[in-house]
Amino acid sequence: MKANEFIIHLEIAGKKYPVTLRRGDVQTERRARLAARRVQQMYLERKNIFSKAVDDKDLLAMVAIQLATDMIPLEERNDTKPLIERIQRLTADLERYLKENH
Repeated sequence: MKANEFIIHLEIAGKKYPVTLRRGDVQTERRARLAARRVQQMYLERKNIFSKAVDDKDLLAMVAIQLATDMIPLEERNDTKPLIERIQRLTADLERYLKENH
């Protein structure tokens, strides 16, 4: 571990997981702790629904699928590739126009 790093331990499903963070990166630490609480909450909700019929590994897989499903629309909304391609086409058109008219 580097001198500018430290480890926090986040508990999910009764097990602690070490997470290495940069010192002074308060936002990332806050987000990591919030994420762990959210995963734990979702895990417990599913554990209550499925009782002992489903093991922890499967419950955590269900949580992962739900979180990934929730994240996909955010990624799609933030996809700038079509916009970049459009700007590049417009730039090429503008350059071609300027060459032809000067």
